[in-house]
Amino acid sequence: TYAFQSCRSLRRVIIDDGLQHIGFGAFISCTSLTNVTIPNTVLAIDTYAFYICASLATLTIPNTVTGIGNGAFSYCTSLVNISIPSSVTSIGIDAFGDCDKLETIVVDQANPVYSSFDGVLLNKSQTTLLRCPGGKRGAYAIPGGVSAFDTRAFSYCQQLTSVAIPN
Repeated sequence: TYAFQSCRSLRRVIIDDGLQHIGFGAFISCTSLTNVTIPNTVLAIDTYAFYICASLATLTIPNTVTGIGNGAFSYCTSLVNISIPSSVTSIGIDAFGDCDKLETIVVDQANPVYSSFDGVLLNKSQTTLLRCPGGKRGAYAIPGGVSAFDTRAFSYCQQLTSVAIPN
């Protein structure tokens, strides 16, 4: 918990094999952190683990991670793309909230719980839109099968010019 909180000069983190859990707020407010290498031994990324890591631009979530906590990557305003592997079966509320440059969220097709369409995070059956990335631009047409939006699904999508909602 809060292992490296507010280490504002920390730029790069390489985590060796063996670590299984990135704790609550572990890198919170590490505003200069640009690159994190997470090993294939990590199973969970806890709530607010990388919250307000405004310079974090490169991130690879390994195929061993099963859970991403609430707000884990919120305010990571330099992230452009994020890939969710098939192993992730739990994504907390606002895990990618307020990431205003995040253009696409791509989910591995083998994921049993989540999917993506046009860079937007949905549940597997594509009936609930979970998160439109904050950097999504222009017009967006919600897929026809969507019947619900998750909490804050479109928050901070400041570059969207229109959203077409199906019947």
